[in-house]
Amino acid sequence: MRMKRLILYTALVLGGCQSTVTEPEQTTVLAGDYQLLSDCFYRKVATAPGFKKVDDPSTRTNTIEGRSNGGPSDKIAFTATGDGITKVRAQLATPGGSEAWAGYLSALKECENP
Repeated sequence: MRMKRLILYTALVLGGCQSTVTEPEQTTVLAGDYQLLSDCFYRKVATAPGFKKVDDPSTRTNTIEGRSNGGPSDKIAFTATGDGITKVRAQLATPGGSEAWAGYLSALKECENP
C-alpha cells in the first residue's frame, strides 16, 4: 500500500512539472457538406489577416489555420465522414481555448443552419 502511495505521489509531482502544455482539441459533428461548411466558416472567422484555408479533396478534408491578434495558430479541420455529415476537429492554441471554441462553435452552428 505504501508503494502505491509513493508511485501516485511521484506521478502527481512530475505531472505538475511539465514544461509544455498540450493544447485542447475539440470535435463536433455537423450536418452538411464539408466544403460548404468550411467555406462559410472561413468567411466568418478569416476577417483578420493571418488565416489560410487548405483544400485536400483526396482526403475530403478542408483545413483552416490562423491566429487572431498575432497569437498562436488554431487549426480547424473539416472532414467528410458520410453523405452530408462533416466532422470538425479543432486544435486550439489560442490562450483561453474554451472561449475560442465557444466562438468557433457559434460560427459553425450558423453555417450548419444558414
